[in-house]
Amino acid sequence: HLWTLLGPQAAFCPDIVDRNGNRRRALLQGTNKAGAPAAPPGGQSAKFEVSTPAKGVGVLRIASFDPALRDAFAAFLDKAFDTLDKHGTHTLLIDIRDNPGGAHDVSDLLVGYLIDRPVPTASKLVARITDDNRDLDPDAAVGNVVSVPFREPVERKLSRAPFKGRVFVLVSQDTYSQAIVFATTLKDAGIARIIGEVTGGNANQTGQIIITSLANTKLQALSPIYVIYRPSGDTAMVGLQPDIALPHDPLAPERMIEAALRSIAEKK
Repeated sequence: HLWTLLGPQAAFCPDIVDRNGNRRRALLQGTNKAGAPAAPPGGQSAKFEVSTPAKGVGVLRIASFDPALRDAFAAFLDKAFDTLDKHGTHTLLIDIRDNPGGAHDVSDLLVGYLIDRPVPTASKLVARITDDNRDLDPDAAVGNVVSVPFREPVERKLSRAPFKGRVFVLVSQDTYSQAIVFATTLKDAGIARIIGEVTGGNANQTGQIIITSLANTKLQALSPIYVIYRPSGDTAMVGLQPDIALPHDPLAPERMIEAALRSIAEKK
């Protein structure tokens, strides 16, 4: 229907309002002609990209923290920071606008390049006890909900020197899950400032979603095992708020990069 109304587009970005008045943005792949998928918005197909658009400025585009891509991501980071070092990069913009999340041991790889000390990724967990996580609270029965401190900071394990320049993280309404945890880790540690829109997911994230099929209706219920509270200890269930607000246009992603770099230049 969108193709019929609007014609061939690289992508369609409708706002969807549910019966309670909650508004969400959906990014849908478009078509160049009948039956032919269009290229992704902006022509970006790679999950990881590095660029140096201006003197002393580097941009990392990270579209996923998928655990299946861990080895590829590690190899990419090694080469990307070589590129950034050779460019004399003093300002780094990390673009996770379209990153839906993934695994913490993948995003932690990037955190490791930016820190000179251990940094926390969360302040506490609220967890439902299962047979697999009984070690969180050995005295709790399966099914109980417990609150426990989170004591697993990201450790620096690289031999190379950490990046010492300014760091900014670019987010949008399409930033979710582990990508938000990554952004809050850097923000709450004082390592990075956040640019863009309020994220689609909450700054305090849920994890390990369990899907249960209801016997009578056959509907599927989704429930998390964990609520992960950000390092600052802020418990508000709201999206991550940017330090520098910028609107995102999924159909012209480079415009936001350009606007972000202008804003960064003004903050010198």
